[in-house]
Amino acid sequence: MLTKIIIIVLCLISIPMVLILSAFKHNDLPWTEPPGPMARVKHYLTTNVAETTQDSPYPELRIREYDYPADQLFSLLEASVAELGWQIDSQRDQAYSLHAVVTTPLLGYQDDVHIRLIPVSTNRNQLYVRSSSRKGRGDFGTNTRHILDLYNQIEKLAGK
Repeated sequence: MLTKIIIIVLCLISIPMVLILSAFKHNDLPWTEPPGPMARVKHYLTTNVAETTQDSPYPELRIREYDYPADQLFSLLEASVAELGWQIDSQRDQAYSLHAVVTTPLLGYQDDVHIRLIPVSTNRNQLYVRSSSRKGRGDFGTNTRHILDLYNQIEKLAGK
């Protein structure tokens, strides 16, 4: 009887751990970058939002600038979102902003990704991105992965 109880308890502990570790592995995050692995684990387990800012402690979440006019960068952005298979929920072409919905592969949750171009000059624009989960307290880095996927896809389509 005691053996069965121990096996059940171990299963109840190990199943969530396997799911968490699978999510972390799938998201392929930059664990060794600042602010370090422990800060990242805490962050990914306790927040369900990733947002680009000028001074983010996470280098991958700093706002990126692109040497493209707004119309051209927005076209690259639309093509990147389509290539990633994200669903565009709404967009405002004149404001150079869009909202996409991403369905996560592991559990099928939906995340909201808001993207906006911020003009710096005529031929230079910044890309602001905010990705947030609709459910849960921790996202296991999924929203950071959405932002990284978007950046990678834009650069791929831009030929960089």
